[in-house]
Amino acid sequence: MHQHTSTSDSTRTRLLIAAGITLAVLVAQLIGSIISGSLALAADTGHVAIDSIGLFLAAFTATLMTRPANGELTYGYARLEAIAGGIQAGMIIIICTIIGYQAVIRLLTPTAVDGTQMAAWAVAGLLGNLASMLVMLGRHRDNLNIRAAFLEVSVDAISSVGV
Repeated sequence: MHQHTSTSDSTRTRLLIAAGITLAVLVAQLIGSIISGSLALAADTGHVAIDSIGLFLAAFTATLMTRPANGELTYGYARLEAIAGGIQAGMIIIICTIIGYQAVIRLLTPTAVDGTQMAAWAVAGLLGNLASMLVMLGRHRDNLNIRAAFLEVSVDAISSVGV
């Protein structure tokens, strides 16, 4: 049997805090995308939804990874990191497909967008994503699980700037 270094409580706590912040950003941007009519903000909201799910999945995975190896699972739950990362990547592909479809519809039937509302909600999203990044910054190199979560939130912060 192989024993792996367990993920610390601090890592799980950071992931859960970041997930909570990201969930708040999700709600705020969902409201903002409805009010402004912005597909860009709606797309960012979809991305944030995946981030929220991914962060909760990462925290759950971090919890399972603390379980020791046994006769059936000689590596314990260490491979869950890669599986959780793959699930997040699959969710990104799905949301990109939905966004692409909606973009084509918007090109065919344009709708008005309130740019001021869109910008305000995008800035709120950016601030939330930066807060999540700061929470995970101290542990983002600990393992693949939290590194993927950190990168996911970092990309979402960049997409908030794009919105």
